[in-house]
Amino acid sequence: MSVRPPAPRSCQDCGTPLEPEPARSGRPAARCAHCRTRTPAQRQKEEEDRQTRAFCEDVLHAATDTVARHAAALLHQAYGTTAPTGDLLATVACLQRALTVVEAATVARARALHETHATVAAHLSVSADHVRKKYDKKHLDRVLAPYTDPWNPAPVFAATDSEGPPGQEPSLPRAQECSERRAADRLRAALSHTMRRSAASQRAVAEAIRRHPSYVSRLLSGEKPLHWPHVRDFARVLGIAERLLLPLYNVAAGIEPPPETDPVAYLRDYLAGLLLSCGHTPHTLGDALAPTVPPSAVREALHGPGVPDWAVHKQLAAALFSLPSDMRPLWQAAHHHAVARARTSTPSPLHAEHFG
Repeated sequence: MSVRPPAPRSCQDCGTPLEPEPARSGRPAARCAHCRTRTPAQRQKEEEDRQTRAFCEDVLHAATDTVARHAAALLHQAYGTTAPTGDLLATVACLQRALTVVEAATVARARALHETHATVAAHLSVSADHVRKKYDKKHLDRVLAPYTDPWNPAPVFAATDSEGPPGQEPSLPRAQECSERRAADRLRAALSHTMRRSAASQRAVAEAIRRHPSYVSRLLSGEKPLHWPHVRDFARVLGIAERLLLPLYNVAAGIEPPPETDPVAYLRDYLAGLLLSCGHTPHTLGDALAPTVPPSAVREALHGPGVPDWAVHKQLAAALFSLPSDMRPLWQAAHHHAVARARTSTPSPLHAEHFG
């Protein structure tokens, strides 16, 4: 009779695989040799540091998105229309508060990683004593504790929006009401970049949509709502395939693709639309991601034949200045479709003669 090997076990504290113990009486060890030497107070401190690092990373992700949003708004106010002094100062104040949170979260994470005050001070170009006095626990708690919902996102569409006849579909929100990384503003950026690179003038686009040229400018800046018929007219005049803009519009509008849509092609069209919005080419995008993502993975994500894992697409979303949360549902649908297609296309090991 064969003897079943013992099930693999891991340390309940650090997760390190435990070596199989010889058969003996008594209860097997639940911790590794390193963890058995630590006191309960040490184990509690390590768990607190782990939770602190996780919290600081969540705050960093949210706060840096807030910094990007306020920086984009400040850029629009400074180089766009002449903004009132009050609006400029209000945006600067919001940006300074967000940067303060980013700095505090980074220092708190460094403390949880047991980095010294001297190391942190060297990066901030201040003295170690300054770091010790300024970033004490009371200050970090005061800055980070209330930072729970920095986005406060407005709904993409009002509750009264509904499908209607052509020209009355739900419109994209104004640029001031959403992040510059959201799909609605990525669509406007794609149209603006393509117009600057093409020979079409703003007047030609205005004639195509039967509006005044100033109306086109307000559409692209977000001062006027952008309907799908407008997007279609832009695509026709600028020579853009509608399929490259439709995923961006649908993601911004919360519209699901039709059931007959190929999810893999739909995801690649979404990535192609984001490329237009950033002015990137596949080559420049590969160069930007070269330290972290292999060029072959970037080519596969953009052109196929397969669908890379989510880690690659998350890096693509960041490089293309979009939100990973917008891309993830598209990737999930494409990934499941690619896996199912690979299973059905796998040749059977049985030959025809097996079936008579």
